[in-house]
Amino acid sequence: MLVISRKAGEKLNVGGSIQFTVLSVNGDKVSIGIEAPRDIPVLRGELADTIESNIRSSEQPIKAEAIHGIAELLKTGAAGGEAGAGTAGEKARHGASPFGMGQAGGRPDKGKNA
Repeated sequence: MLVISRKAGEKLNVGGSIQFTVLSVNGDKVSIGIEAPRDIPVLRGELADTIESNIRSSEQPIKAEAIHGIAELLKTGAAGGEAGAGTAGEKARHGASPFGMGQAGGRPDKGKNA
């Protein structure tokens, strides 16, 4: 990491197309102006970290055992049987998702019941 000290009003150029300007320094808070081409994303560090973490977690493969377990819950009902209108199996037969997302598949419930 390159560390450069700057005072308010001073600038720093990066790659010829990006310019940082120290706008003000108040205690431990520094205001920085950034001029960059529109095609270069400029994100706060914590936001970039969150986006990267979300992308990594969405790329994780779903294990077959987990899918099988969910399928079994849907077939037998979350309570272990189908004795009641509130079990997952009963909800699945009526087109509602057992996960509270409207119709099965996550589509909004349009008020139609079988």
